[in-house]
Amino acid sequence: MRVVAREFTRWGKPASPVAFRPVRAPHYAWARRQIGAPLETTALLTATVRPVLALLLALSLPAIAATPNELARAIRKCQAPDGAIAMEPGSDTVIPYFANLAALGLVAAGDAPNAARWADWYRARMQPNGVVDDYTGRSGAWKSAKKRDSTDSYAATWLELMDALASGRSDAWLRARYVNVRLAVAAIRLTLQPVGLTLAKPDWPVMYTMDNTETARGLRAAARLAKRAGDAASAREWNAMAARMETAVREKLWDVNRKCYLVGLQPDGGRMDGLSKWYPDVMANLMAIGWGPASERNRALFARLWTQFGAEIPAAARTADDVDRLAWWALAARGAGDAPRTRLLLARLAAFDLARTPLDNPALLGHLCRLTAAKGVANP
Repeated sequence: MRVVAREFTRWGKPASPVAFRPVRAPHYAWARRQIGAPLETTALLTATVRPVLALLLALSLPAIAATPNELARAIRKCQAPDGAIAMEPGSDTVIPYFANLAALGLVAAGDAPNAARWADWYRARMQPNGVVDDYTGRSGAWKSAKKRDSTDSYAATWLELMDALASGRSDAWLRARYVNVRLAVAAIRLTLQPVGLTLAKPDWPVMYTMDNTETARGLRAAARLAKRAGDAASAREWNAMAARMETAVREKLWDVNRKCYLVGLQPDGGRMDGLSKWYPDVMANLMAIGWGPASERNRALFARLWTQFGAEIPAAARTADDVDRLAWWALAARGAGDAPRTRLLLARLAAFDLARTPLDNPALLGHLCRLTAAKGVANP
């Protein structure tokens, strides 16, 4: 597998001798990584419909042609008999972060049993510190790859999945898995810094906006699970950790000059900044808006991003890359509470035909499940 990498410049004393880190592009064009195509597309479709007509179209079309059941069926094609969710049908690679997002989509589509099978597969492979590796192999014969892209986001997205699953299950079900909830929080603590943010993993000293946005959500989910499990002390502690992290994202990961979020920050003060590339620049900001707590500043940021990059948003979902970008923008529009643009983006996704343009990326399929299943404009 070719892993997307982004070089960055350090200011101040280098925190690591490594010149670049393989950066996870969550849910981003898995198939393109498989064939080794460039990260950035050379041309993007631009909108050709006048805004008023586009809005009228958005109000009249269904959300997405593919139904949640069809999308969930596509995810299940990636799921092995033992519950593992691989990177595509028949793949020998399991990346738990992507699988967590796929399983969240299964829950949204009404298939909690198969999501729970994945959640149990994950917890069975937790190390004593709560960390879970990537795996290769086949059903019943998986071997650790002895690596993982992150420790914070893997744990956080699993906690969010557990929270989604717990709402339809008994207290006994949660009690049997609560030790793993605590282990997942331990994996987050493994890289928690004094400023309230996490490093991506112990051997990579960067505090990413994407990871910390997800990790704050994971801690909120853990607090809800603790409350239900009767562990009031942990619920208070984990909510406090989440609140501090949300504040740190707003304050430490905000670029005052550009009025947008940083891609990442090093403990020595080195910054990964910029707002020109789709990944990671724009995606980091869309994630902060779509996954983070709603705020006036985020709503204003979304409006600026739309002004700056709106012409590059695909006019229709003709390719898998179009679907990927439209889904990200739609999730951010929901997070910003921008109902007209949410409808417009969903209308652009309406032409997507899963049978005609198969999607193998289980995380993207999971996002589409959540978009099709949700009715409001709140955060996914």
